[in-house]
Amino acid sequence: MLGHKDFVAALVEEFPELKEAVEGDPELLHVQMGEFAALTQRAINANDFPLLRRCFALADRFYADPDPQLENAFNVSFLEDLDFRGSPKANKLMSSRLHRGWVEINEYLDQLLTRKPNWRP
Repeated sequence: MLGHKDFVAALVEEFPELKEAVEGDPELLHVQMGEFAALTQRAINANDFPLLRRCFALADRFYADPDPQLENAFNVSFLEDLDFRGSPKANKLMSSRLHRGWVEINEYLDQLLTRKPNWRP
C-alpha cells in the first residue's frame, strides 16, 4: 500500500519543477495533489501528450494501491479537477483504472448536484 510520503517522493523525482510548491506544504497532501492536478490540467489544455502520459503513468502507479488518505486525495484533489472538454483525446490516455475513478467521481458529483433537498422550509 502506497502513502503520502511515497507519492510526494515520486512526484518530486518525476516532476522536479514541482519540488518547491510540493515541499512548501509537506503535510498538506491535498495541496500537493492540487499542484499535480494543475500540472496535469496544463498538459491537457496544451495537448502536451508526452507530459500527460507521464502524469497519468505516475497517477496510475499510485492509484493502483493507495492507502485511504492517498485514495481520497486522488479522488477529491486530482480526478475531480480534471477537465477534458478542450481536449477529448487526452481522456483516452488515461488507464482504465484512472478513467473508471474519474467517471465514478463525476457521476457522484452529478448526483449531488441533481439531488433534491430532503428538508422543507
